[in-house]
Amino acid sequence: MHIRIVFLWSMIISLSLAALMGIFALVFGGDSWFAQRILITALLVGGFSIVALMAAVVIERKRLVPLMWCGIGCAGAALLGWLILLWGDGVMDWEIEELILKSSMTAALAAIGLTHAGLMFLPKLYARWRQAVRTGAIVATGITLGLIIPFMWFEDMIPYDAEWTIWRTIGVFAILGSAGTIVTPVLWKLQSIQVHASAESIPHRVLVGITCPRCQTEAMLKTGGAKCSACGLKITIDVEEPRCVCGYLLYQLQGDRCPECGRTIADRDRWAARTPSNEPTPPPVC
Repeated sequence: MHIRIVFLWSMIISLSLAALMGIFALVFGGDSWFAQRILITALLVGGFSIVALMAAVVIERKRLVPLMWCGIGCAGAALLGWLILLWGDGVMDWEIEELILKSSMTAALAAIGLTHAGLMFLPKLYARWRQAVRTGAIVATGITLGLIIPFMWFEDMIPYDAEWTIWRTIGVFAILGSAGTIVTPVLWKLQSIQVHASAESIPHRVLVGITCPRCQTEAMLKTGGAKCSACGLKITIDVEEPRCVCGYLLYQLQGDRCPECGRTIADRDRWAARTPSNEPTPPPVC
């Protein structure tokens, strides 16, 4: 079985078990500390599963795969540390508990930051200014988490006056990161609307001549989902016309600049009409 399938099923099972544990603690546990620990454990496992599933979505899209696995590892380390603190309460010295707590918080913040970056890279943005907004949101979030982590570890060494400056700085970057995170998917949606608003030069569902890669049967199939009439092989045909990063259709473009945004269009993206001079030369007849 594929490793990704095993991983996803393990996440689903862990999340289901966490839900059952939480229900059991609420219904049968009463107010005992043991029941409260079961409920907190369920919440921790559920949070870890959500972060891991979000990272798995990014991995499935082949984006930032090493970083996403690092995020899953950090989330797992944070979960382990919190479970040790929860169930080992009163057993360890307070210095060890504080070390585990700070380490778990650091791992959790790292997992959140890495997963956030992966999710932000899922929307495909064309315009550079849209990409800059996304990059700014990722950087601002990273700076926020990057300031919280050392502040947490060295809080006792920071002067009181400097604490407020650090917290204000964290607040500024947190607001910028949050705003950019919200705006990025909105920009992606606006981009999609703009792309679909300009009419294509060919119909959405058009016939395309293909040869089945399995049985070599030639057929005329419509774009989208189809299947070979001979062997039943499912085939998906996508036709995408060249566009500028602003969404303007470049078919029959006159000149080397986009009339919508003025951006220079590369030679490979310009349309060239077929003329007798650039028609392919037929093979010689023997």
